[in-house]
Amino acid sequence: MGHQGFIMHPLIQINEEFVCFASITNRITKHLWPDEPVDFLLRRVISTLRTKPPMTISDLARGRGVTRQRARQMVATLTVGGFILMETNPAHKTAKLIKLTERGRDYIDGYNAKVKTFLQEGMNGKVSNEELQQVLRVIRKVRPIFDAWLLDAQDAAGCLHGAPKSTSTE
Repeated sequence: MGHQGFIMHPLIQINEEFVCFASITNRITKHLWPDEPVDFLLRRVISTLRTKPPMTISDLARGRGVTRQRARQMVATLTVGGFILMETNPAHKTAKLIKLTERGRDYIDGYNAKVKTFLQEGMNGKVSNEELQQVLRVIRKVRPIFDAWLLDAQDAAGCLHGAPKSTSTE
């Protein structure tokens, strides 16, 4: 009885759909590749490096919204797996650059091709490419707003990139 007339705000509905969609894509991945070598977060790192120039661990942490410690852990895992490598950074003495290996490029390209084929077959023309592009435009318009809010909230809480904000006056 309490649910009659209740209208959820569109942002909450969008959030619910994102959560559902993420769950579905994870199940699709497990269906396509039952022995998937990397998890969702690690795959996002590989995907980021596929479309962006080599970056530092700090750049990766900022771009993925994780702490530098978590970014270092992901980089270590992907390095051991042969998906990425660390190179000397000509702009910085100690901050190395993370770069995809051929294995990393082949992996993410193969993964994306399989998922694209699976989704296209599953949609069977029910959603047009133009509709998908519109969804993508809206997501890309909204995401920076939330990214900025998250960075502001982390900074205000003193936990930007996992480092407590110093309260010392020294």
